[in-house]
Amino acid sequence: MTGGDIYGTVFENRMVKHKMMLPPRARGTVTWVASPGHYRVTDKILQIEFDGEKTDYTMLQVKSDFDVVLNELLQIFCSLTRCGLCVSRVQLSKSFQPIILF
Repeated sequence: MTGGDIYGTVFENRMVKHKMMLPPRARGTVTWVASPGHYRVTDKILQIEFDGEKTDYTMLQVKSDFDVVLNELLQIFCSLTRCGLCVSRVQLSKSFQPIILF
């Protein structure tokens, strides 16, 4: 698996379905997956191994990875379009930050 791969789905209701994605810089081979059931957002759901190091993942995505990716995308967008978003990049990225990603 690599960053952005979907490793699970949580149905909030009939209209809302959350997808659990591996953080952008994560990669490795799946060594363990939780069985289907009811879990808290902090429970271990997935374990991957890369270069002998095992990493556990929950339903929460780390906010700092989201900030890094958003800022990189904004820089690319600004360089391609030459718009004024680069000046207000910090304010724009703060307005897009979710409280919790499932």
